[in-house]
Amino acid sequence: STQTSSTIPICVLIVCITAIETRRERAGLDGMELIRQGRIAEAAEAFFRQAVARNSTVDYYNAALAHSQAGNRDRALFCLDSVVSRNPVFWDAWTNYGVFFQQENKGPLAIKCYLTAARSPEPNRRALALFNLGALYARGGGLSIARSCYVSALRANPRLAIAVDGLGALYLRTGNHQRARSLFHLSLEIQPNLAEAHFNLASIERARGDWQRASVYLASAVTGVAGGSSSPSFFFAQAYNNLGGALHALGRFEAALGAFSAAAAAVPGWGTPLVNR
Repeated sequence: STQTSSTIPICVLIVCITAIETRRERAGLDGMELIRQGRIAEAAEAFFRQAVARNSTVDYYNAALAHSQAGNRDRALFCLDSVVSRNPVFWDAWTNYGVFFQQENKGPLAIKCYLTAARSPEPNRRALALFNLGALYARGGGLSIARSCYVSALRANPRLAIAVDGLGALYLRTGNHQRARSLFHLSLEIQPNLAEAHFNLASIERARGDWQRASVYLASAVTGVAGGSSSPSFFFAQAYNNLGGALHALGRFEAALGAFSAAAAAVPGWGTPLVNR
């Protein structure tokens, strides 16, 4: 029998390439061209050179995001430090600080960063910070606080799909599948390609033993956008692994093998898909 991954009901947003794109005119095109070509490490260096030459807060921020995507933690943190030292109310930087600290299991520091970002006068940025704060509490078992954070995020931005999905995930964790399902569908009405919502709907179908419906949702998850995952590669690895399990249950063994292989490729060294394959 195959091993399937547990539901990932709560994820953490990191503001990344889309934030770079919104600043293209001010940040210059060199780094952006490299981003579009998928040359992330080179883009990070290009943004950094621009930042030093222009003493530009925006370029430092874009360099931080690109270095983060390239896995250069220390360089990313240096660039974030450069951002907030120049502009202490650059709210996106505080959100990403929170993500770094949360990934390092430094919850109290992450909370302080998210609370700082939540002071933003801009509703969407405030909503994103509150979503991240809720995700942090949810991962630690503080479900009532997490719910309050998600509700506050949706007051700031009622169309923040990942916050709707986060609320649904809380209901999923407490066994209220009917309410969870309605919220996951609502999040997909807002953002049809939200990978986490498809993943969570698949989890409900897996619990019901409906492998056909689960496989359809998981196929949508692996081709969707991970709107709130702190580790997209691991999220997609789990989605592919679960898709392999669903396909295996349906007797579609070659397709299952392909899904397990995709899971193993997404996170090399993760044992579960290797065992399943």
